[in-house]
Amino acid sequence: MAFLLTVARATRTTVLRRAGTVGTSTRCFSDIPAQMRAVVVNETGPAEVLTYVEDHPVPSTADGQVLVRNEFAGINFIDTYHRGGLYPRELPFIGGQEGGGRIVATTPAAEAAGFSVGDAVAYSVFGAYAEYSVRLVTLHVLSLIHI
Repeated sequence: MAFLLTVARATRTTVLRRAGTVGTSTRCFSDIPAQMRAVVVNETGPAEVLTYVEDHPVPSTADGQVLVRNEFAGINFIDTYHRGGLYPRELPFIGGQEGGGRIVATTPAAEAAGFSVGDAVAYSVFGAYAEYSVRLVTLHVLSLIHI
């Protein structure tokens, strides 16, 4: 099964994200969709249990988090262990332990920690098998700009 993440470039702008997703104003690209493509694990088993969907909701951010538009996703042994049920997880879930991309939305606490819309980042926490993922900046995100 092939899963291609596409990359879209947009200009930086300050807007309010989709109504109801963030209680405070969020700095973000203006073209964040309501739904995204993702590979979802609804049941454990072999690779055939991976389900490609085009209408998964884009996750919303809480303060201290950033929304990343994924450009890269790694395939790790841990991904196969979770998918296969060796390491139990709550179902359904989006796999992908490692990923990277660009920040498309920030929160005030994330900006205070030095993260901005457009920054290139990498992370090691589940959710990389999707176009977008939410990351807690204090624990999960490594800014590639500062390396």
